[in-house]
Amino acid sequence: MKEEIKLHFEERLKERSNFNIKLGNVDFSTITYENNMKLLKKISDEEIRMVLWKCEMSKSMRPNRFNFTFIKTF
Repeated sequence: MKEEIKLHFEERLKERSNFNIKLGNVDFSTITYENNMKLLKKISDEEIRMVLWKCEMSKSMRPNRFNFTFIKTF
């Protein structure tokens, strides 16, 4: 009996590589393993710096009024 229960839950709870997520009639697409790895990779300080320096000086990331002029200066 214990073995059957164990097998039952192992089958139900094992990790699956194919997810079919649905919300009503909305069908979500999945990403490839390679794209997932790109999303999970660590972002370097240099990448952050490069993106910040490309932003317009008068733009602000948040409504706290610190624009990119302030960020680049300090």
